Amino acid sequence: MRTILAMLLSPLLVVAPTTATAPADLNDAEAVLAYMRAHPDDVALVTQGISHNADRLTAVASAIKIFHLAAYADAVRQGRAEPDERVSVALWNSYHLPGTDGGAHEAALRRLKPGTSVTLDQLVSAMIEDSDNAAADLLRDRLGPGALLIGTKGGSLPGVISEAMYIVQPGRKPRETVLALRRLPETTWFSGTRSYAHQQFLVRMATDSAFFAKVRTALK
Repeated sequence: MRTILAMLLSPLLVVAPTTATAPADLNDAEAVLAYMRAHPDDVALVTQGISHNADRLTAVASAIKIFHLAAYADAVRQGRAEPDERVSVALWNSYHLPGTDGGAHEAALRRLKPGTSVTLDQLVSAMIEDSDNAAADLLRDRLGPGALLIGTKGGSLPGVISEAMYIVQPGRKPRETVLALRRLPETTWFSGTRSYAHQQFLVRMATDSAFFAKVRTALK
């Protein structure tokens, strides 16, 4: 878990996608594995039994918001925050940088239809349901950076797809897995953001032992 934390807490580095190759679209778990075989230096994967490029700085985009969610739950449990605490919309808006979140902030405002304030719980919902960056930044300041913990969420940046997943199966120990693909060519990245093949890949790793063995062999 220390390597997973190190990977998720590393600074966000935007890496321009390369056009040197044209791999197949990321349309299923096998395609993700094929990309990993072809570009092992552009992949980070950490889970029980696999630690590939775990210490390399890797962009995780909105996957980091699960830290904020876990910190919020912990703060409520410890009485350091109240779900119905009011936060002014003006303060929330001050954290927003227009044109940087794909319209997530505006979508959250349309969904919540706030007046002059929202509850802390609504702010958290904007962060998770709408992926609003402003809400995450405000919440981090409210709780303090030392409160961040671990959980699961996905995210993307130009040329980057990341996913942190927590899977529990009956009769088995929980499996935590972190995957980051970087320097994806534009068409490959676009196909992956539409197909969510990286999520299929992680679920298959957790449920198919033969596939897990293929992945581990490919990254040796």
